[in-house]
Amino acid sequence: MAKTMAAPVCTIIGYDLDFYEHLPKLFPHTNAKSWYQGNDKKMFETAFRNSTLQGAYLIMAPRVLGLDSMSDFDNAGVDRAFFAGTNVKSNFLCSPRII
Repeated sequence: MAKTMAAPVCTIIGYDLDFYEHLPKLFPHTNAKSWYQGNDKKMFETAFRNSTLQGAYLIMAPRVLGLDSMSDFDNAGVDRAFFAGTNVKSNFLCSPRII
């Protein structure tokens, strides 16, 4: 907790298990929503994988500035504090610090 509080910024990288609900608007040229609807395993795997990839891109920015990132935290606590009542879950934190 002390390292996170000392960081200049802390970003929660999360994933939305209901992401497929937005596909008709974001991916309108086919019925992509049907690829995930009712398939919890595929929803989780896709959401988790994509949030990890997005987070990896985000981590590259602090690296370019000579900062490192850390990610040891209490997922359940973060989810309760920031995502209660939603289907969003935390994947990891990006808290840049000086190397």
